[in-house]
Amino acid sequence: MSKRFLTVFGVLACLLLLAAPSFVQAEAYAYSEGIHFFNARGYTIAHQEITVDATKMVEGDWRQTWVHVTFHGPGADPWYINQTVLLLGDPDGLEVSEDLGWGGLQGRVYVFEQTQRRWHRLDFRISQFARTPHYFEIPGTWYFAREAYLDGYILMDGAMWIDFRVPQSSANVEYAYNFSDQWPGY
Repeated sequence: MSKRFLTVFGVLACLLLLAAPSFVQAEAYAYSEGIHFFNARGYTIAHQEITVDATKMVEGDWRQTWVHVTFHGPGADPWYINQTVLLLGDPDGLEVSEDLGWGGLQGRVYVFEQTQRRWHRLDFRISQFARTPHYFEIPGTWYFAREAYLDGYILMDGAMWIDFRVPQSSANVEYAYNFSDQWPGY
């Protein structure tokens, strides 16, 4: 009797162990991705620089995109913007391909210009295509990145502000990359 009981108990225990993974609820898939670009143009008093870091954080169905804009403008009374703001509307306005070969930012933010003390609406229409097939890790982070060409434009208050489609001159410096905390291809 006890031998038969132990056999039945052993078979039930094995079946329970085999079925256990189906009882466990899967954790939400979490990752972050984004684009970075820097563009400087002009000489001395006409010099302007813009840096944009846009990062989308995803956890399951929840997603949020933050955009950090730094701008130093031209002129005797230069503009200055340095602000991190939430991308309005759809957080998927920022997308990066799995292989980091393409990144894009399409969306709207409001930033405060500190010199003239005014709010401005910025509309981004940016695409970044890979410049190289090689990846690198951004030091001090868990991000993998791939250098990219910057293309597109930014509207300020509905008017053309910065057009990256204009051919580069010797007075322009540009650096861009797409990034993700997932190894490309996973």
